[in-house]
Amino acid sequence: MTQAIVQSTDRLSVRMTAAGNKGNTGTARLTLRSGQTMGETTDTRTWGNGATTMSETIATFKLTSTGVTQNITNPSASPALPVYAPNGTFIVSATAGASNSALHYSSQTPSICTVPDATNNNVTTQGAGDCIIAFDQAGVDNYDAAPQVTLTVPIAKAAQSISNAKTTPASPVYASGGTFQISATGGLSTSPVTFSSTSTGVCTTGSSNGSIVTMVSAGTCNLSVRQAGDNNYDAAPSVAKSVLVGLGTQTIQFTSSPPTTPKVGTTYAVTTKPGPSTQSVTLSAMGSCTLQDSTVNFDAV
Repeated sequence: MTQAIVQSTDRLSVRMTAAGNKGNTGTARLTLRSGQTMGETTDTRTWGNGATTMSETIATFKLTSTGVTQNITNPSASPALPVYAPNGTFIVSATAGASNSALHYSSQTPSICTVPDATNNNVTTQGAGDCIIAFDQAGVDNYDAAPQVTLTVPIAKAAQSISNAKTTPASPVYASGGTFQISATGGLSTSPVTFSSTSTGVCTTGSSNGSIVTMVSAGTCNLSVRQAGDNNYDAAPSVAKSVLVGLGTQTIQFTSSPPTTPKVGTTYAVTTKPGPSTQSVTLSAMGSCTLQDSTVNFDAV
């Protein structure tokens, strides 16, 4: 018990505490006694001659022991800048408060990252973007629960690449209006692989993604293969594919019939149907005949 003597003009502060663990209760009693002496004067020679009247006030308080504050500090991720991968993982950590209660982890952005086990600090990537992880620590014994702490971890987009670019057939031969196909294996983004021609004098591309190549002429057909990025992947580096379009074949057809028993001094007019090239048909004669333009002269037997 603590006692104090104060004057009527003094201000009295009282601090009451309950002993024991958090949540324990106790009772405190505060007694105030005051007295008033009648007949006293300021003359010290007459002090003590008056009568003193005492009064007493008693207050009783119920006290509950509160917990000690604790805090979570130093939240971090390893690696600090993770890169997205399907079902990829990274680790988070923090310094717990003074109690022996374990840290618990949760995701506030489940479309970007998830925490499969709240008692485990492994985080699974679900997409690229800002992953927000919350850290919690429950109160125990003499400690209150720690205020929640969050950590924002930027998950970078993943890289992707294009491979196996090829044409079918591998060595196309020119034909007027002829086509061949090009294909490639894209990366993991949701964007399609697309094809375009960088040598439109030799070939052009068509269809929804440009995979049908139309031959314009023989020569080297240069094609560019691309794949755009999406929410989780960067665009793939473009790939160049060159294919040699070979010269087409052509035939000449005779549309006239020579005489079966030509006579000396007679003639025969030759007519032909040329192939598809832009070059004209040229004729030549051998043996017992001569040629003038497209007319054969039978000179001797």
